[in-house]
Amino acid sequence: MRRERPHMVRTFKQYVFIYECILEYFQAGHTMADVTTLKKMYHDWTQTNGKTGRSFLFDQFHLLQSLTRGPTPAQCAAACQPQNVHKNRYPDVVPPDASRPDLSTPTKLSDTDYINAVFIDGYRQRRRFIVTQTPLHTTILDFWRMVYDHRVQTIVMMENFGDEANNQGEYWPSDSIKQWEPFFVETTAAYQQENVTIRNFKLMSTLRPKDKPRYIRQFQFNAWAKTNLIPVSKTMVLDLLQLVLEYQKMTNFPDSPIVVHCQDGATHSGLFVALSLVVERIEEDQEVDVYHVVKHVKRRRPQVLSDYSMAPVTVTRSLLFDPQDQYRFCYKTLWDYMNLRMIGGTFTDTLGQTKADKTYGVASLSLTSQPDSLY
Repeated sequence: MRRERPHMVRTFKQYVFIYECILEYFQAGHTMADVTTLKKMYHDWTQTNGKTGRSFLFDQFHLLQSLTRGPTPAQCAAACQPQNVHKNRYPDVVPPDASRPDLSTPTKLSDTDYINAVFIDGYRQRRRFIVTQTPLHTTILDFWRMVYDHRVQTIVMMENFGDEANNQGEYWPSDSIKQWEPFFVETTAAYQQENVTIRNFKLMSTLRPKDKPRYIRQFQFNAWAKTNLIPVSKTMVLDLLQLVLEYQKMTNFPDSPIVVHCQDGATHSGLFVALSLVVERIEEDQEVDVYHVVKHVKRRRPQVLSDYSMAPVTVTRSLLFDPQDQYRFCYKTLWDYMNLRMIGGTFTDTLGQTKADKTYGVASLSLTSQPDSLY
């Protein structure tokens, strides 16, 4: 190879990487399937491996755990600084500096550029998602700084405020305007259904009074208990995913990152992002590779789809399902997704069948249209 390209594989790390890729291939085997062979491959993976006495899927999942290298303390230097430690809900879920979104809007109450969040690339788009923890009461300002600085137009909230609401900051006003230092946030509309709540926010900055307001839409998923690793329904997740991705396409900045948050910024958010990436690849190339998608997400958040040893302290481990449940859930959800595509179904069918609750400002809030104006 070097006879033709003398400068290829120039570093020791690149040389080691080649061996690691070869080793992983021999250990994991062929993990990619096209849409016509996924069912057969999944059936084969659920069979017992005669060498280990466990299913091939179980071995694949645990290989994924063993190959996931979490960031070192040196790589998470900002998260460990004294002025930032209190901004982390859980000490074992912190972002590496290289993939953390910086905050640039100056404020008096928050003098650092730190937020516990990570960028995750999409299948075709760099920095497609920002995965973060649900804001603490003391980090709501930082959350809106991140939304403003990175031109976010879509927020996905993968949890409901429950028994631990005292540890969570409700970062939007119920039906009025609220100020967080330089930002004024107004909830202009809300649409409540059984499984999802949709809200429109109007965001203004006193530092840029001449700029037009920013308009943001939040999708709150209500069908996932904090103590469960998987949602109650695969179809409900597909409904949500469809709503989010279709809305993002209609915004003025469709390439801006989608913010996804949950209690720890890993357990629920990571599964949503992983499913989004796999669905994106199916739509683009008619291919499925759950193994490498999960590995890709875990490079930024090792706690995503983890076994008991790496599970974030956010969930009482005695209440966890089998650690493979989220991994299996990805495959089963994709099978439902492809079945719906084959019969020409739409994912919002089930959403439309749920009972709508109290709403306000509904005239300006359509499930298939953006707010009255954007930027």
